[in-house]
Amino acid sequence: MRPRDSAPRIIDRGPDSAPGGDSRGGRAIQRLTRLIAAVLFVVAFGSALAPRALAALGQFLIVDEPLRPAAAILVLGGAVPYREMAAADLYRAGWAPRVVLVAAGRTDDQRLAIEALGVPLQDPMTVRQDILVALGVPRSAQIVAPGRADATLDELEFALTSVGDGTEPMILVTSPYHARRVSLYWRHVAGERRPAITRTAWQDGFDPATWWRNQTRILSVSREVMGLANYALGFPIAERAAGRAPAISR
Repeated sequence: MRPRDSAPRIIDRGPDSAPGGDSRGGRAIQRLTRLIAAVLFVVAFGSALAPRALAALGQFLIVDEPLRPAAAILVLGGAVPYREMAAADLYRAGWAPRVVLVAAGRTDDQRLAIEALGVPLQDPMTVRQDILVALGVPRSAQIVAPGRADATLDELEFALTSVGDGTEPMILVTSPYHARRVSLYWRHVAGERRPAITRTAWQDGFDPATWWRNQTRILSVSREVMGLANYALGFPIAERAAGRAPAISR
């Protein structure tokens, strides 16, 4: 009969199994743990900063300058009726004797498609004018600038032409997210000839602290960021009707 070993048997599984030693699996787990911790830190840090950065962007887009008597109030097209409401408030307060509107462009394809459907064409300008009348701005105080604007630059150029020469400022009324771009574009178009006072139509409801939670606002802000980049680069992407000469800062 074979005698039983009195000493406990030790099975050597190699250096990776030594007590306190790092196995290859253990090192992999540690690396994975560190990676997860780093990712969680970045996510937590980014989550804390992202709302602040986005809110700062929303606030940057807003321009609301002090009022003073002006030659006219330009209501930028879009966001009907909120911009008209803000312009009417300024008119009734006596800041300017006239309100300027610029018609938006409509392509021939759009017109023909609507006519083919047998739907009567509605003039958006008439709607805007009626809104202003309802808000206390008579037709006699409204100026419809000649031409149809396809972009913000067009709109500002037509408006500048419609008020004639003079050094009195023009009040520019637009939505909060659009104000920064409008202010810069006006300087590009008018130069030193006629200053502008950019005013925000708060009736629009834009909230710089939460805009990224709304798809419509995300699209609006994205458009503004691209427009500002286009301005900063000298308008490599045309923002006016085909065939028109580019605006020159004066």
